[in-house]
Amino acid sequence: MIGSWNALRAHTNAADGRADYLSSHLTGVAALAQKHAEFFGSGTVAGLLGRLHDAGKALPAFQDYLDRLDAGSTEASGPPHAIWGAALAYWVTYKQLGNPERWEELCLPIAGHHAGLAAASDLSLRIEEFLQLHSAELTALATTLRDASVLPRFELGSLDRRGTSREFFIRMLLSALADADFLATEMHFDAKKAGSRGNWPTLDTLWPLFAANQSEILAKAAAEPTPVNEIRAEVYRCCLGAARLPQGFFRLTVPTGGGKTRSGLAFGLQHALSHGLRRIVFAIPYTSITDQTAREYRRILGEEAILEHHSQMATDDGQSQSAGAVRQRLSTENWDAPIVVTTTVQLFESMFAKRTGRVRKLHNLAKAVIVLDEVQTLPVELLETVLDGLRT
Repeated sequence: MIGSWNALRAHTNAADGRADYLSSHLTGVAALAQKHAEFFGSGTVAGLLGRLHDAGKALPAFQDYLDRLDAGSTEASGPPHAIWGAALAYWVTYKQLGNPERWEELCLPIAGHHAGLAAASDLSLRIEEFLQLHSAELTALATTLRDASVLPRFELGSLDRRGTSREFFIRMLLSALADADFLATEMHFDAKKAGSRGNWPTLDTLWPLFAANQSEILAKAAAEPTPVNEIRAEVYRCCLGAARLPQGFFRLTVPTGGGKTRSGLAFGLQHALSHGLRRIVFAIPYTSITDQTAREYRRILGEEAILEHHSQMATDDGQSQSAGAVRQRLSTENWDAPIVVTTTVQLFESMFAKRTGRVRKLHNLAKAVIVLDEVQTLPVELLETVLDGLRT
């Protein structure tokens, strides 16, 4: 029998004894997931996932597990809980509404918000068996959620997608849900760490810094009118002109020394500002060039403006870092910075990954400018896949 809704917990108590009640956790995750997904037009669906993702924690077995942990138990893991929310979504979409094609968008993100995306065929078989074994408990859980106004009426009209669009939609929903769950849980266990996130400068405050620096460069170039300086100035003007064009795919072919790094930044900033976009992601094939580009952008825009993320970055335990350095480290988890300088490996592994650790940042690519530097280095055999993903 499920206990009083307001007394149910989502996690063990914090170090100071504070409880994390399930009602608050589901509400908080739903709000964050909805906020994340609004940028790709799916806030309502993501909010529903947030309300269902930890529904299984309402069951007595999981509440007893939390009590044991608070009493000092060292159990490695508790009763599975994600499957319960996924089974509820499956039951409603497939069994009650008779819509067998729409369950994946809801069930795959819920079932995978810790373990990552499963194969749809495997998950459907698992859920079918689960429904047969736990029909009475699921009915009781659904009743509890409805009485608590947690389980709303399902609207499936917004889920009408096919092919690659559907695949990426599911990944984006998983990303929005997983990041929201991580952030809400972090707020409970480590409010100080959570408070170190965000507070990045905005793109509209970074453009004046770039413009002032670029004016100095152009003034020096005008005083030394060499052919190379004239070409660099022309490349810059062309990038500013292209930045005001409608969104789409752009190509910049400039030889080494032609000012591509600076002009690419100018394009990214102006294109984002012209179209109300949130961030710029520069993806570069080599860590050496990634580091070099990040240093140049920090020199122009300031140390606190750029998130650099690649495998060769130095890390430590974070105990003696500045607030800015802590923020940088935390932002590598979800790319919430205005300007991200990373590797193509980080970008594409995040786009096509199934594990939540990598896919968590994916929702922050919505309404972003993505700049692929040295694009000719991409493996030709992956080009169709990469372009298909980027178009989507």
